[in-house]
Amino acid sequence: MPSNTASLLPPPSIASILPSSGTSSIVNCQSILFRVSDLFISLSFVFQRFYLILGHEITQGVKSSTLTVRLAEERLRRLTNMNPPGFEEFVENIEDVKTDKLKKNMEILI
Repeated sequence: MPSNTASLLPPPSIASILPSSGTSSIVNCQSILFRVSDLFISLSFVFQRFYLILGHEITQGVKSSTLTVRLAEERLRRLTNMNPPGFEEFVENIEDVKTDKLKKNMEILI
């Protein structure tokens, strides 16, 4: 049989592994149970570590995204509060026009 089909066969049952009689079957059963228990404990530690790392990565991603959004908001706020080039001169011109109109109105009244 080719070696790649051996992995497709179902695993043997525990009953087929154990001897059929005597105290040696109890010892073998305990040995198998200890191995299974050790395997579950090892997998438990692996999954705990995996979830710890995954949780840390998610937390870092959220912090990074939050920082990016805050920086974008701050930059947008600065852009909306900035005066365009030449704005001060425009305001001065308007004030000069207002002052001139006020002077003319005062001259009319006097």
